[in-house]
Amino acid sequence: MSGHPYVMRMSPSSPMRFALLDRAGQLVTDAVLAHVRPFAANGAGGWVAAASTVDGGWGYLGESGQWLSEPHFTDARTHSAEGLARIQRDGRWGYVNLRGEVVIEPVWSRAAAFSEGLAAVNGGYVNTAGELVLTTRASGSFSPAGLAAANGGYIDRTGALVIERRFDETRAFSPHGAAPVRVGKLWGLIDTTGTWIVEPRYDNIEPFNDDGLAFYSEPDSWWKGHGYLDSTGTVVVKGERHLSRRMSCGLARGDLASLSFVGRQPLSGRYDWADHFDRCGATLARKEGQWGVLRSDGRFLSVPYAEPATDDDGWVTGFGVGQGIAPFLADDGSWHYLDVNAGLVYRLEHPNPLRAWLTHVPLGNDDVVAEAEALQTMPPQRFYPSSLVFGEPDDDEDGDEYLTGVMTVLAEDYVGEDQWGCYHFLSEQRSDGYGTHFQKLEALLSGHYGAPEHDTLFLRHGDTSISRVWTVNGKRLVLQLFSTSGDGDFEHQIWLAVVPGE
Repeated sequence: MSGHPYVMRMSPSSPMRFALLDRAGQLVTDAVLAHVRPFAANGAGGWVAAASTVDGGWGYLGESGQWLSEPHFTDARTHSAEGLARIQRDGRWGYVNLRGEVVIEPVWSRAAAFSEGLAAVNGGYVNTAGELVLTTRASGSFSPAGLAAANGGYIDRTGALVIERRFDETRAFSPHGAAPVRVGKLWGLIDTTGTWIVEPRYDNIEPFNDDGLAFYSEPDSWWKGHGYLDSTGTVVVKGERHLSRRMSCGLARGDLASLSFVGRQPLSGRYDWADHFDRCGATLARKEGQWGVLRSDGRFLSVPYAEPATDDDGWVTGFGVGQGIAPFLADDGSWHYLDVNAGLVYRLEHPNPLRAWLTHVPLGNDDVVAEAEALQTMPPQRFYPSSLVFGEPDDDEDGDEYLTGVMTVLAEDYVGEDQWGCYHFLSEQRSDGYGTHFQKLEALLSGHYGAPEHDTLFLRHGDTSISRVWTVNGKRLVLQLFSTSGDGDFEHQIWLAVVPGE
């Protein structure tokens, strides 16, 4: 096996279900896993990952799907470079090796991952043999610079305080010897002697990432934006307020309105939408209306699918965290799982129930004439077309906004602020879809009732409203497309109503 197993997500939301595939696309487990953390090399040519069952127990899986350590822990984490991983049992933390064997018994109420050969526990720091070698109150993990944060200062590996406690908040040193610290409300950078590299001036500086950069926020960042600093305090990336604080493969998402990727070596090109890069070196993206796999080297590999799988809330599932495959919707309703080279790895005939959302518009209504005929037989009542964004007015008996008649909603769709802010293409896509469907319904009704009147009666006014009216047996039949937005949300509805004639 040339790489770790693929983790195949088979359900959209809680309770999630996962299965494992080998690199040949063969199932090695059924969908019996509730969580699978990223795989780590086991040092013997294989792989190991923390995973939990649907019953809630955690253990460690090998690359063939076999349990190296049965799922009897209450929590289990990914292995560090030292080949040890944290496990929890009976409320206490200990450590297992790459074979899933407990090598340091769970005795601590708090424990961190190993770093530079030491791990912070509630009693101090332990070495890889489980020996408590420092009883100094543990605060942070040791970095390659040989220092760990400790109560507003920094200690070395002997426990000696080498940078005095004069900071209100401290973060880990980068391998190049810079650490973000806060004094009062502002953040700066210091070197391993405690000397300022950048005096406090930022609203926030986050820990340095694997690419050697730290995300920062300017004071009043809504207007001044964000960026990334290197260990010398040099601004390497300067972005606007939507710059992502998540960087992988040296790239972070930039402006959402004309989405791009920035970093030490930014990618050329703009995208309708793109997810964050995963550690596998790829992400999903939409470019000029076409979906595909975007590689960190800038290659965009288009795919012949309507859209990628989305979860119950409408978010693209993508490659996940280290899972290595991403599902797309095929024309026949099956899900096709693609690798980072856009190659087909697995076909799921009956998904459960990953779904379409980005291109889906809830339409139909080929029997709209039957709907219209049925409405005409119903007794009139007081009604008001409700907006999905703004609702309806208070029930005021004297109000003139309410109507008399009967109404049905033929189709409706709502996009919230978060999704509209991320999927900018949805506005035009939804508008075009509803406009096309409205024309179809108009043609069906016109074929039965004759030519309509244009925009002579509206059930309710929105940002965009189109209506068609037919006079039938002394009543007025109204077909209306209603579109509106507010507070970052937008909606489309198609209504069919019968109201008294004039």
